Amino acid sequence: MGLREEKIGYEILNVFGPKIGVVKLNDFIINKMIEITDNLLKDDTRKSNGFQLAGQISEEPMIDLDVLKESGLSEVFKQILVQHANSVINVEEEIEINITEMWMVSQYENEYNPIHWHEGCTLSCTLYLKIPEYKPRSIPGKKNRDGQIAFINSNPSSPFVSMETPMITVPPEVGDMFIFPSRMLHCVYPFQGEGERRSVAFNALHQIANEKPFKIYYTK
Repeated sequence: MGLREEKIGYEILNVFGPKIGVVKLNDFIINKMIEITDNLLKDDTRKSNGFQLAGQISEEPMIDLDVLKESGLSEVFKQILVQHANSVINVEEEIEINITEMWMVSQYENEYNPIHWHEGCTLSCTLYLKIPEYKPRSIPGKKNRDGQIAFINSNPSSPFVSMETPMITVPPEVGDMFIFPSRMLHCVYPFQGEGERRSVAFNALHQIANEKPFKIYYTK
């Protein structure tokens, strides 16, 4: 008796586990953010955010949220986060976004961000404005992870056993913006070579419109 060909439906319900949004920003947003961060680096009175950040990085100045609002990008980022939140949690109610803080990360050779998470918020984002040409390490048999961002899940076993990916590493490109739950562990690997790897990070709170704000407790 010969084999009979039958067609069956198949899909993966991606409903569990942390979700990462990937946005490709347009040239207008990229250039405007480069202008804001260029001006920030020229400002001798800029305030560092490094004292409360994990990064082993010299330049991590705060970005004034009023400057972001004046540029018109505050609402743009809020709309992006609203769309992401709606797609992930699929609620009928209107979602409000409040950006709580934003800072610049001007990273150079051998600087890095160790594994960490963000406190006092529900959503975190990082977007990329400049990516330098890295000096290759050229280690035989090794994958090059320099300058990549890694997102780490809580799964401790291999994907083959658990059917779940414990970590992904991404080589970001200019204009990439990643949205992820603030509690998600992540890190940035160092790199070798001249040039600046410039990114902007920010945190936000999301909530149902007209509801009382979340109370988030965290330790300093």
